[in-house]
This record gives sequence, structure tokens and C-alpha cells, in this order.
Amino acid sequence: GARDRYTRWEADYQSAYSSGDNTLQLAARAGGVLGDGRLPPHDLFSFGGLFKLSGYRTDELLGESMVFGRAVYSRRLARDALLKGLFGGFSLEVGRINRPVVAGSTSGTLTAGSIFLATDTPVGPVYLGLGLARGGNRALYLYLGAP
Repeated sequence: GARDRYTRWEADYQSAYSSGDNTLQLAARAGGVLGDGRLPPHDLFSFGGLFKLSGYRTDELLGESMVFGRAVYSRRLARDALLKGLFGGFSLEVGRINRPVVAGSTSGTLTAGSIFLATDTPVGPVYLGLGLARGGNRALYLYLGAP
């Protein structure tokens, strides 16, 4: 029953490179709206959260177009039969949200990063992380499952 007419596009790239106990993950993402249409609230791009401009709260940043890139380095710190290993690492992230939904919201080019510990458990990965961003933005994360 929706009557909104718009065309949303999105492109995503991810890769991982490992050597021994070290892994580097790279990701890039971009998206927007084609033509003069506006995105309805349920189809906006959102960022914030661990590895998605980590210093901001989950889905804190909303807008009609975005570009984003990140690099995540992790290293296996220990091997354990029950937990399948303990990992530590950090991320560096940069993104831009254009045409933010709320006037005066954080916009422009944003930089963030995180430090984290992670483990593989029988019910999925568990992450404990601290995210930091410009302007004193900080967030603490505890995830069960992929962030």
C-alpha cells in the first residue's frame, strides 16, 4: 500500500587477508537515491555501532546517501578448545552521511575507530569493544553474534 516512488542504490565490497594468526579485513560501501526522489524513513541509510563508525551509538546516524570504508586488524591471542580462540584487534573507519534526516545532526566526513576482544563460542562470536570518534564520542559494545 505504499505510494513512495524512489530508486535506492547500494554497493558493497568486503575482503579478508590472513597470514598465520593475523587477519586484515577491508570493506567499502556506498549508496544513495537516484533522481529527485527522497527515501522514506524505513529505507534510510544508518550508521553507528561497532565497525560502522564505532564511536557513535548503533544506528545513530541516518541519511539519504552515504559512503563508508573500514579496515579491521585482528590477531589470534590464544587457542582454547571450548571457546575456539581469543582474538584482539582494532578498526579504523571513515564515512560520510549526506542529507541527514534531523537538521543539525552530525554530518560531513566522520572518522572513528575501535579496539576489541572477540571469541568464538558454540553459540556464535562474542565481541567486547570500545568505539571512539571525533568530538569525544565514545561507545562500549558487548555483542553476541556478528556486529
